[in-house]
Amino acid sequence: MRFHAPILPALLAVALASACSPADDSAPRATAPVPEPVPAPPPPPLPEPDTGPEPAAATPASITIPVRYHGTWAADAEACADGGDLTHLVIRASTVEFYESTGEVLEVDAGDGQIDATLQLSGEGETWEDRYGFRLSDDGQTLTDTGSGLVRVRCG
Repeated sequence: MRFHAPILPALLAVALASACSPADDSAPRATAPVPEPVPAPPPPPLPEPDTGPEPAAATPASITIPVRYHGTWAADAEACADGGDLTHLVIRASTVEFYESTGEVLEVDAGDGQIDATLQLSGEGETWEDRYGFRLSDDGQTLTDTGSGLVRVRCG
């Protein structure tokens, strides 16, 4: 046993020294497995916006002024007698004559006792396009220019 006696303290010293030394950071460590991320489920589809009831189909515009608007109009009976009055107005199916200009009807929107007419006008050497609105009274005897407010009476 003498032979083993000197080796025993040396082995104990090595064992103690290795137990007190810091851990080796380069050695692989056992870790718990990290789960793969799971994608979130897609959000539910958004509801369609409520746009209310379907709009009614627009009434197509005409190129003819309704018959009830046809005639000669002026500010009063005296202006009717004077064909050269500034308020003198003649409405036909496809033309409108003012004091110093005449307009060809390009489009007419009619409804609720009123018309809106787009005219290609010419007068005093010029041509231009304009839009006029006219409201007819229930009895058909007065015509109001909805733009200027001028009220005309039916002549004759």
